[in-house]
Amino acid sequence: MGRAESGTGRRRLLQALSLPLAVVALASAPAGAAPVAEPSNLAWSSPRDLQPAVPADFASVDPCPATRPDGSAIAGARIVRLSLTLPKGAGRFSQDIPVAEDGSWTATWALDLTALVFPKGRITVDAECWDVAWRQSATLGQYKEHGIRAG
Repeated sequence: MGRAESGTGRRRLLQALSLPLAVVALASAPAGAAPVAEPSNLAWSSPRDLQPAVPADFASVDPCPATRPDGSAIAGARIVRLSLTLPKGAGRFSQDIPVAEDGSWTATWALDLTALVFPKGRITVDAECWDVAWRQSATLGQYKEHGIRAG
């Protein structure tokens, strides 16, 4: 498989994995239940700039919440979905990161973008904490969006 095919395959795999999580999350809200807003603008750290294939460190400052927004217990496993949106519509990439028992998380990510032209500009990085459980997934919190220089 060539590099261009490999990058396309990874994008398709990421897109295929993202849809079931969203569908499960939408299906998990009880009918007639009043929505409870999850915490937003949680603090975390990210690099100031990002280069292709150079490892970059991301980590929580505020922990992923230990309960659901309505106060109920975690039903499954907590993960953080870290997503990078490249400038000029060049693509969006996501990685699911396990959350430690204390709510902290950390990731080192080196984007393999050799199949793409890595455009200069601003990368938008966002992170969400999820409780992932069969038929009961829920967003636990939103981390503050970051802008990172690309190239």
